[in-house]
Amino acid sequence: MGRRTALIVALVLVVGALGGPAAGRARKAKPRKLQLTYSEPAFGTAGFGLCFQGSSCLFFDLLPKEKFVSVALEDDSGLPVYASVIQDTNEDGSYLRHDDLTVDICGESEGPIEVEPGKPTSVWVWQGPGVAPPCAGVASSGTATIGLSTRP
Repeated sequence: MGRRTALIVALVLVVGALGGPAAGRARKAKPRKLQLTYSEPAFGTAGFGLCFQGSSCLFFDLLPKEKFVSVALEDDSGLPVYASVIQDTNEDGSYLRHDDLTVDICGESEGPIEVEPGKPTSVWVWQGPGVAPPCAGVASSGTATIGLSTRP
């Protein structure tokens, strides 16, 4: 009987260790990262202008629970460049400063930008310097690293 009891106790401990607390815990969603390239800057500045999808305006989709976006731009000029994160919050297909969420950045976002989950979002890399925030760089081509997460 002693062996049998020891075997049952060992079995219970193994099952408890494997399926216990971890089974009841929700998995944490890992932040997603996108790397998108641009080859020419958008004409205009600060949410007013014209861009060319894929070459100066980088469009991406958010997953249903993603509420935060962070952006870091690495321009081939080596300087921080002016850009706008624009989300089509009214879902009319246009990305306009007066209609949609627009956050201007110089080189990178200062922190996570809160956005509406599941709505189309973009980063517009502008050709010239920016005023707010001050940004002296002139864009050429480069890479945008975009972080998407459920928490800040």
